[in-house]
Amino acid sequence: MTHYAPDVVAYDVMPPMAALSAADYRNNFERWFATMRGPIDYEMNDLRISMSESHAFCHCVGHIRGTRSNGENADYWVRVTTCFQKANGQWLVGHEHVSMPGEM
Repeated sequence: MTHYAPDVVAYDVMPPMAALSAADYRNNFERWFATMRGPIDYEMNDLRISMSESHAFCHCVGHIRGTRSNGENADYWVRVTTCFQKANGQWLVGHEHVSMPGEM
């Protein structure tokens, strides 16, 4: 979570859909990790990056595979868009949006 700005705005797949701070977003990650039994495989596809001196954007399609804590297999895709902002010489995530596509 050290890569996220304290006031990050994140729209996530898991409720609550909007996290308005790094602490809130960390709670989403902790809830998600609690539903999984490791290891978790995450593959990034079609990564695109654009940047300037103060902002950078990337988006990709992520493929997630693993085993849920109830023993079921997890195998699904997510779309991710991330905005980085440079402040005091450090790049931090200022905004992130994760969603699930209808079909791949």
